[in-house]
Amino acid sequence: MTALPRICLGCKRAFRPRSGERHCPACQGALNRRQLRRRQASGKRTGSTRAWRMLRAEILAADPICVYCGAPATTVDHVKPVSKGGAELDPANCVPACASCNVRKGAGWPRSGNDYSNLLGGG
Repeated sequence: MTALPRICLGCKRAFRPRSGERHCPACQGALNRRQLRRRQASGKRTGSTRAWRMLRAEILAADPICVYCGAPATTVDHVKPVSKGGAELDPANCVPACASCNVRKGAGWPRSGNDYSNLLGGG
């Protein structure tokens, strides 16, 4: 079964989306290139490094439990965010976290070394 035609938000031409796409393939490619150039111009990294992937795997293998809520950890969180001067590849600055706690914490960090309760508004 083929998808019903959609109107591209970029060029306003009809196209057949593969899975929830909002732009035709030509416009999506141009959009991706514009976003990549914008990110590169702002100085932000455009992907993870091999060193980060290895550190992340080591941390999750050593302790697969979220330090904030005790659920299974699927991500690694920087206690002091890199954007606020925290070391990106320092194992002492990285803790296992579930995705929801990591997103909820955002760019905040605990006031003292092991006090994680204030990050979640818990007490």
